[in-house]
Amino acid sequence: MDTYIDWLAQAPDNNSYVICSSISKDYVEKLNKDNVNLFVRASFAQLFQCCREAVFLPFLIHEDDLGYYEQAISGNLNLALGFGLIPIIDKRLADLYGFTDAEATIYNGKRFFYQAMSEASSMSKAEILQKQKALKKLKEKFTAQTLQAINKII
Repeated sequence: MDTYIDWLAQAPDNNSYVICSSISKDYVEKLNKDNVNLFVRASFAQLFQCCREAVFLPFLIHEDDLGYYEQAISGNLNLALGFGLIPIIDKRLADLYGFTDAEATIYNGKRFFYQAMSEASSMSKAEILQKQKALKKLKEKFTAQTLQAINKII
């Protein structure tokens, strides 16, 4: 989160939604910027409205291992696929979730996060639409796989 906050401070022309269930006072102060809309304990309606307005979704994971993500699926995966939000994602998590450069902006470790954010924020409309089209195909692939798995169980 600190890396993202630093990037936002250096990119005041880029707007961001930060949606969380809880947050420390330190982060509230750091996120008190003109280009940040902070929602703590947002309703689903607010979350979905933000997703409809957004283009990108940074997956902020920089630990040495993926831990939680190897055992559970982040809600960010569902939001990215459901709303066509282009993931900005660490390569390890992209590999785990099945994202490629076609659907996502992938960076390899924390030190490349700034570069990935800058690349994403400078994408042309055509590049954005191309990635969103690829995201839709990935969503359809995952949906078909899920239906097959359900049918095997039934």
